[in-house]
Amino acid sequence: MNNYFGVICALFLIFSGMAHAKNPLDASIWFYDKVSNANVLGKKDPVLLHKIESKFKDISLLFNNKTITIKNKILENSKICSVEYVSIKKTLSVYFMSNSTRNLYEALYKNNGITLPNEIKLIGSVSPDNSCPSPYDEIIAIGNYLTIVENDYVIFFKQVKDDVQKIDSSRNGGLLNFCKEGNPSRIYDGIDSYTSFFPDMNIQESYNLLKNAYSGKQEVLKSIPPEANANYELNGNETTYQWEGSTVLKVTVTGDSQRGSYIFHKQISGTSVAIESETQY
Repeated sequence: MNNYFGVICALFLIFSGMAHAKNPLDASIWFYDKVSNANVLGKKDPVLLHKIESKFKDISLLFNNKTITIKNKILENSKICSVEYVSIKKTLSVYFMSNSTRNLYEALYKNNGITLPNEIKLIGSVSPDNSCPSPYDEIIAIGNYLTIVENDYVIFFKQVKDDVQKIDSSRNGGLLNFCKEGNPSRIYDGIDSYTSFFPDMNIQESYNLLKNAYSGKQEVLKSIPPEANANYELNGNETTYQWEGSTVLKVTVTGDSQRGSYIFHKQISGTSVAIESETQY
C-alpha cells in the first residue's frame, strides 16, 4: 500500500467530520507551496530561485492555541521559532508606504494569480522583543495563502484541507513532516502503523490539530476529549477514550470493517501520537 495513502486513511478514519475552529488559523498547518515566478522588479534569476526553493521547501507553519511554530524538518532541531502571534490589518498604502512600491507588489502577486485586496492581514509576534527571525517575523495572509518576502521574491504557503491536497502535500512532506511509518519494509497485512510527534504541544493541542487537519463528512470525535474514560456511538462508529494518568490518552474508533487506535503521550518536549489503522477483509 502506498505509504502516503496509508497514513491519510489511518488518520481520516478517526479525524473525519470535524469543523475547523472559529479562528481560521487556529489548529492549522501550512506547508511550502511555491515561490513567485519573478521578483518584485519582474526579473527572474534561476540560480537564486533554486536557492530560495531549497531554503523553504521543508518549512511548515503550525498555528495552535494562539501560538505559531515554524519548523524545518531537515534540521536536527527542527523548530526555528515558536511565539504567541497576533493578526492585524493594514491598508496596502500604509504597509508599502509608497504607491510605487504598492504597484510593484500588486503586479507581482497578480502575476502569480492573486489579487491584493485594499486591506491585508499581517501575522506577527505579540511581543516585538520576542519575534521569529526574518523573514518569518512578518507573514502576509492573502486569500488561501500565507506569504513572506525573501530577496524580493514572494514565498507562498498553503493549508491542507481536502483529500487531494493531502496526497499532493504528502509528496512534499505535508503532515508527514510529523509522522513516520512504523515498519515500511514489512508485507502489508491490512494494518498500518505510524508515529507522529508535535513539539511544544500538550495532548489537547495535538488532538485539536489532528482533528481539524482531517475533516470529512462524518463526525466521530468529541470537539474536546473527555476528562474521564468514556465510550459512545456516533454515525455508526463506536468511540472509546481511555486515560492512563494525565499523560496518556488512548482513542479507539471502530467502524464498518475498520478500526483505528490513537495513543497520545505527553512528554517534556511535546506530544507523540502512535497511530494504527486496521482494515478487515
